[in-house]
Amino acid sequence: MQLLAVSALVEGRDRVEVAALFRVSVKAVDNWRAKWQTGGRNALLSRPRGCPVGETPGPVRGRAGRSTADRSRSHPL
Repeated sequence: MQLLAVSALVEGRDRVEVAALFRVSVKAVDNWRAKWQTGGRNALLSRPRGCPVGETPGPVRGRAGRSTADRSRSHPL
């Protein structure tokens, strides 16, 4: 999506128009353009998310900032 949005900008579309077309904020469009200007096409490609393969993520934090393991120990049930 980011590549398509930047392509629309390069073709001469207005940033507000591009934001409306892709249903994102103008700030997002501006950020994508800046990434493209500094890093080219590769800067806009999707990156893998989450923990690298073979690594275990840290404890999941709840709203109170405690890990779910901490909460389960303190709950009477």
